[in-house]
Amino acid sequence: MAPRPVTPQQRGQFLRDYIELLLNERVHESPGFRHLAPGSLGHQPGDTGSLRQPARGHDRWVINKIRALCSWYTKGFEGGAQFRIGVNSAKSISELTAADAHGNRGSGERVAIDTRDTFIHSEDRIVATIGVDSLVIVDTRDAVLVAHKDHLQRVKDVVGELKARGHDSYKLHKTISRPWGTYTVLEEGPGFKMKRIEVKPGGQLSLQLHHRRSEHWVVVRGTAHVTIGERVYDVQQGESTFVPVGTRHRLENRGAETLALIEVACGNYIEEDDIVRFDDKYGRVPA
Repeated sequence: MAPRPVTPQQRGQFLRDYIELLLNERVHESPGFRHLAPGSLGHQPGDTGSLRQPARGHDRWVINKIRALCSWYTKGFEGGAQFRIGVNSAKSISELTAADAHGNRGSGERVAIDTRDTFIHSEDRIVATIGVDSLVIVDTRDAVLVAHKDHLQRVKDVVGELKARGHDSYKLHKTISRPWGTYTVLEEGPGFKMKRIEVKPGGQLSLQLHHRRSEHWVVVRGTAHVTIGERVYDVQQGESTFVPVGTRHRLENRGAETLALIEVACGNYIEEDDIVRFDDKYGRVPA
């Protein structure tokens, strides 16, 4: 019986689980493993013995491939390395996706007309191609890469050029991971920055203040437990609250689901280094 098609969500969850199980020699316990075609990662289901041997030769190839694949989905690398690993991962991901009649592969929404042997990864929008072949197209929130498949290793030249220009994109991403969760920069301009903040259950931002910006929080999912000045209270979904300039504040998720809110910061300086921490459960307060 042919294996069931693998959705991007199943593949992403599988890849995240796989590396953890691989490192603990329990790879075939992954709940997503059964969704892959036999041999698609270089060995057969049930063949766990080789994974318990020292990582060299073929096993090293498997480990490197899975590490790269996981980095693509979890954004686990920082700086230019993320971009380079992501591009290499695109080639690896293509080996796990079925090709159409013209050899095109990919993930996300895409339209390919008179296109051959091309890989497209799209995260947030439709990518359309007309009359091209042998390309790798990676469209993410951070950047868009279009390259001939035989020149992918030259992406390091792109990173080098961005670094030479002093462009922040070589080291920063739209979505930034923190011990308490993530934040994504949605839009910014002179005097303002808009973010989507997600706080995992039990997550708590530091007690902090900003000298040069105020913040407005609108809760879109869950319940935020907030401290603003001397006030401590809950902000429910659909409600908002305001943090004046120079006011101590803290955000916490005491619920069982991920807390999500939109933050709009306004001021004459809105960079991340305008922060003074007074208390932090993750040990980020200077001694």
